Amino acid sequence: MPSYRLPRRLLYGALQQGQRSAGGQKKRFSIHIKNTLKKCGIPPEQLEVLASDRDTWRTTCNQGLTIFRSNYAADAESRRARRHAASTSSSGAICHVCGRVTSGFVATSEATPD
Repeated sequence: MPSYRLPRRLLYGALQQGQRSAGGQKKRFSIHIKNTLKKCGIPPEQLEVLASDRDTWRTTCNQGLTIFRSNYAADAESRRARRHAASTSSSGAICHVCGRVTSGFVATSEATPD
């Protein structure tokens, strides 16, 4: 692809003007693309080689999306399990009537009638 084409300029270009923000720098479009490719199991170094053959690229993208979806589902399930474990292991007061762990002072034995 010639260097003046827009896709090449977006993927390989750098900012020509402007200032960088203080603190953490904003990521460029190409860095987001590379991170997404890595999450899909597609090596960014071989991007041009894989994309040059349309059938190979289509197969690689479909396999990458399958990998991404399975990893995303597994990560979401582990995040849900961590949230659930954190919410059930709270060290609040135990209700003397029902035996449940409470998160506030209102449900302690002083506030619950016998």
